[in-house]
Amino acid sequence: SGLLSQNGDEHKRNRRLMMEALSKKAIQGYTDTIRILAEEMINGWQPGQEFDLNREMTEFMLRLTSSILFGLDDPELAYTIGRKIDHWVHLNHEMGMGAFVSDPDISGRYPELLEFARGLEAEIAGLIQLRRDGSQNETNLLSLLLHAHDEQGAISDETLIGQAALLFAAAHLTTAHSLTWTLFLLAQHPSAMGELHAELTRELNGQFPSPDDVERLSCMERCIK
Repeated sequence: SGLLSQNGDEHKRNRRLMMEALSKKAIQGYTDTIRILAEEMINGWQPGQEFDLNREMTEFMLRLTSSILFGLDDPELAYTIGRKIDHWVHLNHEMGMGAFVSDPDISGRYPELLEFARGLEAEIAGLIQLRRDGSQNETNLLSLLLHAHDEQGAISDETLIGQAALLFAAAHLTTAHSLTWTLFLLAQHPSAMGELHAELTRELNGQFPSPDDVERLSCMERCIK
């Protein structure tokens, strides 16, 4: 029941309710989470070490997307649900081929997808209840969505579950692939990487950038674009 399956007034209302949780002000509240997880990843890297960059970025974004969406206070629960959403997305892609290919091996797995979806729905519903009880901190997207209201009231639990799964799927691999290609292309163009390194050293002096710092990192913005 996420935005992709909604139309008309229902789509407009839910998009409007979600906008505040994705505003610039809200995104600035996720900076500490991004810094903590980025530093954890980088601290594990050693000079001369070889690793699969795409796998590293995919795992990083799995942890980051899970934490921003569900919260850092119980990271293992967030990562578990994040991994299950990732698997659910893969199952959807595999089952989707059944619409184009008449293959019993594909269509025969549809009950597997439904059973997995039921379990995933229960996991996200349980996390929503945790957030509603107020027993966890609120530096996460799910808590902001729980508090979103308009003249018709709050977002329904069914829609919250759908939006959580959709937001995770939309953010995870897309950003992981963007990070992978950015780092790969910088490695292929050492002069650009040198210019970027010089800017970060000059402007940040070894510190993690704040949202205000990002505004003056023109070379970094060009690299990402």
